[in-house]
Amino acid sequence: MSAFSSITIPTIPPFNPRSKKSGAQDAAANPKEESIKRQKPHKNHTAINEHVKAMRQKFESGEDSDVTLRAEDGTIFRLHKIIITGQSKFFKKACHPEHFKEGVDNFIDLESGDSAILEMLLEYLYVLDYDDRALEPEQGALITNAEIYAAADFYDIPSLKTVAQAKMKRCVTTMQMWSNREFPQAISIVYTTTLAKDRGLRDIVLKAVLENFKVLKNVGDQTKDNSKLVEFLEGRPTLAQVMSDVADFAADVAFQLSERWIDFRQVKCACGHTWAYSAEKLEQTNMACPHCATIRADWTSRRVD
Repeated sequence: MSAFSSITIPTIPPFNPRSKKSGAQDAAANPKEESIKRQKPHKNHTAINEHVKAMRQKFESGEDSDVTLRAEDGTIFRLHKIIITGQSKFFKKACHPEHFKEGVDNFIDLESGDSAILEMLLEYLYVLDYDDRALEPEQGALITNAEIYAAADFYDIPSLKTVAQAKMKRCVTTMQMWSNREFPQAISIVYTTTLAKDRGLRDIVLKAVLENFKVLKNVGDQTKDNSKLVEFLEGRPTLAQVMSDVADFAADVAFQLSERWIDFRQVKCACGHTWAYSAEKLEQTNMACPHCATIRADWTSRRVD
């Protein structure tokens, strides 16, 4: 006789999903448990910080890695497939044995890209953030974020593009336009590394330019009589140079400026002063010249455009 033949298996009544009685009885029997179920999950920042710390340690040490990545300059990164393939379609394809030999060899050899930018990108895959520090003493976070955004696009990591976009917006809104020599260079990077339909960073830098156009436009002129400013801007492009070199950017600026002035009309007073008013205001009577205060009942005859 089998050792299990004497065991009696109890009969379990079938579960009836339409029966509300049993659920109500359970809740009444254990109201505390029901209350716990209804509570919103509590954010345990200590646990999150410990998790991030552990993930960073894995990234920096390469412990238990199962794939190796080599940057163009020879820098080696020992990584974990489950982390990099889950967030990047590029790495997912590269690690697939049926698509690329890298998936069989577990070795990815990159032929282009800055290893410092790549390190930040990989850092993000592990801890969902990156330190947008300057890569060089003379370079700030604007350029770093512009290059991270471009790398995120290349490696197909949409969430990293969103983070880089937020960091770029923060940088642009807090910087001093007149003294930021890297901004024109950042504009050039943004427009030359993204497609025309990708407005993520383009709209951010374009908005900043339009809001500070006069300041940025005059930086080049100010260098003529300011030796310290010449030294400060040495080797850096001005806004005018970027507009000359990057056609898409120049077109965006020209279009936006023309849109702002499309409903304005230029008039010239007898005193020689020229200014612009909206077409609606120009039709109003008794408008005064802002220079000599001459009042005219109708300025339409003084239009010069």
